[in-house]
Amino acid sequence: MYTRKMVPAASHAGVRFVSLNDTECIIKMPYRRRNKNPFRSMYFAVQSMAAEMSTALPAMIHLAGHDVSIAWIVLDFEASFPKKATGDVTFTCSQVAEIKDVVNKAAASGNAETLKIETVGRMADGTEVSRFVFHWSFKRRSR
Repeated sequence: MYTRKMVPAASHAGVRFVSLNDTECIIKMPYRRRNKNPFRSMYFAVQSMAAEMSTALPAMIHLAGHDVSIAWIVLDFEASFPKKATGDVTFTCSQVAEIKDVVNKAAASGNAETLKIETVGRMADGTEVSRFVFHWSFKRRSR
């Protein structure tokens, strides 16, 4: 429901939450007609959307646990696409603990805290099709 309301493009593309725990967040992007490019693979932009969500969801959960307001934004990102995505892609971010630590640090200080967060996209057979590194910034808002 949240995706449909707050990120309608992700909902339209079919982004699906798989799991979130203390160590990793997993998001799945289905390979379907609306996500394909003319080269019979998944659009890089669609992969980017799901990849970002796998890094943003843990941050959003940890941000909600604080009394203070924290601004957060992607400053930059890097991406590589070693193979064509010709099936569903699952993105795994294994830095959930680090995300929690940097959000806590930002909440405690008035300084901007940044973190490079990596997520890897793989098809069901384990083939790596994309790798993203998002540069997130978190800063407590002044009242």
